[in-house]
Amino acid sequence: MAALAAGCQQAQLINHAPVAFAGYDRDALLGDTLILDGSQSYDPDGNDLGFRWWVQEPGGARSELDPAAVVRYTPLTVGLYLFMLRVDDGTIASPPDLVTVRVAETPPEARLVARIAESKKLRLGYSTELDGSLSVGPDPGELRYLWRLVDWPEAAQYGSEYEYAVASDTPQHLSFTPRVAGAFVFSLQVSDDRAVSDLDFATVGVDSWTGARAEAPAAARFSIGSDGCAAIALEAQIQDVPTSDTNPEVQWWVVSAPEGEGCPRPGDRLSGASVENIGGQRLARLRTTTTCAGVWQLLICPLGPLEPADCPVGPDASSEDAHVAACCNRVALSASCCLGLADRLMMTIEELTP
Repeated sequence: MAALAAGCQQAQLINHAPVAFAGYDRDALLGDTLILDGSQSYDPDGNDLGFRWWVQEPGGARSELDPAAVVRYTPLTVGLYLFMLRVDDGTIASPPDLVTVRVAETPPEARLVARIAESKKLRLGYSTELDGSLSVGPDPGELRYLWRLVDWPEAAQYGSEYEYAVASDTPQHLSFTPRVAGAFVFSLQVSDDRAVSDLDFATVGVDSWTGARAEAPAAARFSIGSDGCAAIALEAQIQDVPTSDTNPEVQWWVVSAPEGEGCPRPGDRLSGASVENIGGQRLARLRTTTTCAGVWQLLICPLGPLEPADCPVGPDASSEDAHVAACCNRVALSASCCLGLADRLMMTIEELTP
């Protein structure tokens, strides 16, 4: 990461305005609890943000919501709701970002919802069963269940020679007997003759998988300031951390980046990472600087309590190498040797326009 900091030694003297991002417009049903997520808001200088939300109801009444990055709101009537988010860095406030939610009167019981009971941890050599019986619909007896394995360890050699799962006696359940260690991610979708549900997901962690998983923002945007540097400040939630792992470690990796002087190579690990326990919630943070403008793709990876010392690391490590396959998940960058469930995000760094 040293190359990224080249030319960024001088402290920034200009405090740039933060940017609010309240999410996307969407539809909802009366009775739903809306989750409004402003966690992708950012400050170009990397300062901590304060959040203020307002909602304007269909009748025109306006009220303020909780001052948090993520808030919940339950609409009481049908109609168009306007949500506004403004963030500040303690000195400068952002322009408001707006999200509209159109609430319809369709009864919640008419919806199809796929639900897998829980993610599980499993010892190699044992079997388990995934439970989709909590899925709901207008007529539960008419529901059809579609199970899929959507992610698996490299060493699983997924295909006709690997029997990863079999249907049990009831379509609501799926039996699973792993042959290798790692993280297996399953999806469930339910349908009837009228509609199809969204997907629900569950992970089966086998032996060496730590159970920790990362939830990074889907995208982030930064600007290069007058000093020629962009201050990167990212946060991701680390969940399902085993109680025995009191101080989890995470790493941020470059999957792709623009080409040019001062830009990293795919497979480079970024410095400036930390994990903080805030109110019982673990947040993985990345704070660093760069002069490399363009679109990046990053990977955040929670590590297990022990990282194999002889695991090949770097852009020259091959995902076909048997040793790499034994200690890395398919969802992770092959050179990272992650023992947790990683997540990817896109990051755009723009030249500051006058």
